[in-house]
Amino acid sequence: MSQEKHYEGEVYFPSAEIVQNANVQDYDGWYQHSIEDPAGFWAERADELEWYEKWDKVLDDSNAPFYKW
Repeated sequence: MSQEKHYEGEVYFPSAEIVQNANVQDYDGWYQHSIEDPAGFWAERADELEWYEKWDKVLDDSNAPFYKW
């Protein structure tokens, strides 16, 4: 029988080196952008990847609320 450990309230901060090398330097800015313009935000993230064939549309909202990315 396994036991789960819950670490409620514990916060672990990354080292300065990890922070310096992080892909996301401005988390709050990214978060705000993702809320204000989800399709634009994800289009920017998708542009960071290599594609065999580039996508035409990031978000298909034609059948809301059943979205397709």
